[in-house]
Amino acid sequence: MARFFRDASSGDKSLLRPKMPELDSVRGVAILMVLFYHGFATRQNVDAFSGFPKVFVWLVSPGWTGVNLFFALSGLLN
Repeated sequence: MARFFRDASSGDKSLLRPKMPELDSVRGVAILMVLFYHGFATRQNVDAFSGFPKVFVWLVSPGWTGVNLFFALSGLLN
């Protein structure tokens, strides 16, 4: 448990680094959210489907938030 709470003066990596690949991964997820939203949810009526397709369209419908997430992360990473 002690390895999670290190002293900042010990010379370890700081929380904010010049390159954070994990945030690049989150930005990639945001791009996929937007692509799935534009590919499936914007032109489809959820009531027209049943079963898994209905659940899938319902799950990708909040994909528009990926645009906000992408630009927020881009501003943080640059």
